[in-house]
Amino acid sequence: MVFLNFLKKIAKSAVYNFIEDLENSEGRIIYKIKKNVIDLQRRFILNVFSSLILLASLIFISIALVFLLVEYFSLTKTLAFGIIGLILLFLGIIIKLRR
Repeated sequence: MVFLNFLKKIAKSAVYNFIEDLENSEGRIIYKIKKNVIDLQRRFILNVFSSLILLASLIFISIALVFLLVEYFSLTKTLAFGIIGLILLFLGIIIKLRR
């Protein structure tokens, strides 16, 4: 009888330890997944923010180049915007081909 109680205690402790280890590993896996998701969100936000800054700078540089072409080279505004559009188109094609 004492031997059976001893075996029951050993079995209970083994099962409880197994379940406890399983819960701990599950918690670690969930923590890693959450951490990875947060890191992805941060990288995505940084990429979007840097893209917006690049887009704004490209707009300002384009406007400055249009005024340069109009005032200093005496081109019409239509021709200046056409030249800028072609330059941006070629830049976009080059960037697309590099990826």
